[in-house]
Amino acid sequence: MHATHVWRIARAVLGGHSVVAHTRGTWPHILRGFAWLVRRRGGRMYLVLIDVDPETARAGQFARGRTVTAATFARHTRRWGPLIERGRAGSVPPADGVTVLDRDAADRLEAILFVPSRPPPQRNPANQRTTSAVPDRFEPRWREPP
Repeated sequence: MHATHVWRIARAVLGGHSVVAHTRGTWPHILRGFAWLVRRRGGRMYLVLIDVDPETARAGQFARGRTVTAATFARHTRRWGPLIERGRAGSVPPADGVTVLDRDAADRLEAILFVPSRPPPQRNPANQRTTSAVPDRFEPRWREPP
């Protein structure tokens, strides 16, 4: 299942699309692979990390019908601590930017806007394809708390 998910993300990136993907960030080789693909297309990669306690994360998995073994979850939990600390410090290589949200902020997130730094290239007469603009940054949009 995870391999199919990663393949779909990679395919969308290679197609020139801006992608918001829900995936674990605890496998450095996956992050490096996504960053390589994004840069190959002239883009940038940003991470949004949602920091919740392990019990909340596990309950969320069960609620979505997506579970992993206890050993795998323990490994992710061990890797999450250093990742989130780097995120709070503002740098998670190979990402170009990182935003850390707590559960409340994530619940209030309405949209993520990709803001291009330059317009998309013109049509290529040979294959009639266009590519998307390269996002220079992303901007989260929030709902006001109730």
